[in-house]
Amino acid sequence: AIWTVGHRRLSLRRKRLEEPLAEFIEDTHFRHIRRVPGISVYLSAHKKTIPPSLRITMEQFRELPRTVLLVTVKTANIPPVEPVDRVEVSNLHYVDDGIVRVTLHFGFNDIPNVPLALMHNRSKIPELHGDVEQATYVVSNSKPVVGSRLSPKHVWQHLFIALERNARNPSDYFHLPPERTLDMVSYVDI
Repeated sequence: AIWTVGHRRLSLRRKRLEEPLAEFIEDTHFRHIRRVPGISVYLSAHKKTIPPSLRITMEQFRELPRTVLLVTVKTANIPPVEPVDRVEVSNLHYVDDGIVRVTLHFGFNDIPNVPLALMHNRSKIPELHGDVEQATYVVSNSKPVVGSRLSPKHVWQHLFIALERNARNPSDYFHLPPERTLDMVSYVDI
């Protein structure tokens, strides 16, 4: 019960940090953001929003890589997903802007190896004209905090934080290369 309630609260509050995808795409075109060589893969839990790390990257550096992949991983209710059915690609609103939504499908028995899936399906993703083996992976993590509340009424929140510390890191779960992975953390009050 503690894990379920805490995870639900964390997910809802994290979703508030995410920006609608359509607004972000329009904003990048309106502001003419400078594009630099390279490929960045942003793991994104929701198809209709962008992860906070993408907005932070754009605001802090005032530039984006030439190719931005917004990757969402879905687990199917079948043991293996055939490699030919593994990837869906959407160019979103503009064909030539280098921002692409990629959905990777894995079965519940498959190992969700994101870099390997992208490499094997590069022919289906025209924007991957560069070397996918050199892509930078960016993960948005949310770390729960309780703030200054210390009453017994909030003990469950402290227990959830302890449980959350032991949860598997998405970088490890999706087999992202540690030397090319950025982990951006948002602290979220639960």
